[in-house]
Amino acid sequence: MASWQAHLVAQLCKWTVKGPLVRSPTPETIRKIFNASRPKVPRGCNAKQELINGVSGEWMSADTVSQIGTMLYLHGGSRRLHCSRP
Repeated sequence: MASWQAHLVAQLCKWTVKGPLVRSPTPETIRKIFNASRPKVPRGCNAKQELINGVSGEWMSADTVSQIGTMLYLHGGSRRLHCSRP
């Protein structure tokens, strides 16, 4: 049986994602929903937007951590809808 937290998240997804997509399933609506909210960068951290060979990404760094190398993080398992941009 799913927890009350799982039920709450499922309901929030219905209100914020599924509802708008059902009412207006256009590429513009999809972009607006999935690109709208970005979490705030924590205090003491920096996010720098970059475009490298046509691929957008972010360089993340922290003020209190020495740079001893670079970690490449590739997110996987996303069920996000990909749409071509005009």
